[in-house]
Amino acid sequence: MVAVAVLVWLLATRRWSEFVYCGLQAGALLTSAYYLSVPRSLLLWFPLWVLIARLPVRWIIGYGLLLGPLMVLNALRFLTGAWAG
Repeated sequence: MVAVAVLVWLLATRRWSEFVYCGLQAGALLTSAYYLSVPRSLLLWFPLWVLIARLPVRWIIGYGLLLGPLMVLNALRFLTGAWAG
């Protein structure tokens, strides 16, 4: 959903080069069955991070307050070895 939203935003703002860059990656990821590389390749989507940086500060604070506890829970589960199955 994030990839499609970013691609629509890039089309609406007529950022053709970024659309092609992200669109080719999105096409490769959406047609692949190897889903472990999706978060890693989304880190390379600089237009997404520029869009997030332009959000109002109150939205970013709300995002941190909402997902901060989930990040702590995820880190604790990782440190206790729960990720190993």
